[in-house]
Amino acid sequence: MQRVAYNILEGYLTHLILHYVAPGLWGIFYLFWFLASSRVKATARAEGRLWTAATRALIVLGYGVIFFGHGLYLGPWNARFVPLAPAWVVGGCLIQVIGMGFAIAARHFLGSNWSSRVTIKVDHRLITGGPYALARHPIYTGMLLGLAGTVIAYGTVVGLVGFLLVAIAYWHKMATEERFLREQFGSDYEDYRRRVKALVPFVL
Repeated sequence: MQRVAYNILEGYLTHLILHYVAPGLWGIFYLFWFLASSRVKATARAEGRLWTAATRALIVLGYGVIFFGHGLYLGPWNARFVPLAPAWVVGGCLIQVIGMGFAIAARHFLGSNWSSRVTIKVDHRLITGGPYALARHPIYTGMLLGLAGTVIAYGTVVGLVGFLLVAIAYWHKMATEERFLREQFGSDYEDYRRRVKALVPFVL
């Protein structure tokens, strides 16, 4: 009887995290992102709107695949790469929280230089301290880590596909940002690139 009650509790915890906690945390995260977007500098230069729309569409598609793909019948795409067990679900959710926290810290440190589009701001400053001393694009580091945690929590192969779509979009944005920043800051940015990795501290 005790074992049955424990299994029911495990099942409830798993259901709660996958259906409410994980997506709810992302909802709160993006609400913060939206509210913070009003306090930024004017734009001096921006990526083309077509590329911006394409990367945003890819990100939305990736998130949709992660959050809804596991609930559809997709044959082998519904196969699990980790067990459906509370340890994996809770662990994935904790990784999600850590990643989102790191992204929020980087966003706060970037301040009014931030933009949802790839831009150079009026009076743009090269930020190299705080999270930017660990990675040149710590917002993407945090968001990809958080998303990886979500994918682990859901645990299906289709989630890996969604993660790949988002990673491709972020990789394009990073490449464009690198070009803009090299053109804006010249040797200062080249020196920064030599010292600090793009995404994963000391690795990548």
